[in-house]
Amino acid sequence: MSESHWIVKQKIEIPFHYTPGPALLRFLEGLRDGKLFASGVRGESRKTVPPLSFCGRSWKPADDWAELPGTGTLESFAVVPHGMAELPQEGERIVFGLVKLDGADTCLAHLIHTKEPGKLKVGTKVRLRWRAERSPGIQAIAGFDLL
Repeated sequence: MSESHWIVKQKIEIPFHYTPGPALLRFLEGLRDGKLFASGVRGESRKTVPPLSFCGRSWKPADDWAELPGTGTLESFAVVPHGMAELPQEGERIVFGLVKLDGADTCLAHLIHTKEPGKLKVGTKVRLRWRAERSPGIQAIAGFDLL
């Protein structure tokens, strides 16, 4: 007998409920309220966004919170060479960027709004743009505008 007789093709669904945990919940609720939070460990200077429940270096619980101003520096970016059905065009090319937010030591990936992506460069200063209507999720941020 060949092995193909023993293969049963089927689709298995595993329903689940995602629970963000206290650190990410505070971050998500902050986004809903138009606030951007980073976490850290009391006595240590490192701040992470999105926040973590503990420091990956010292393994201490993250118990120090900072509200960030929403400005930062473009650390890296990629221009998408074609449109994406999931994103509105708004007459702009789609640019994804890594933004090191002022007051944080890590980067946040999001959209960069610019009409001239060819003029973008690492080190460009940016400011967060909130959506008018926000829910507790990363979509509360419309993207980043150039300063």
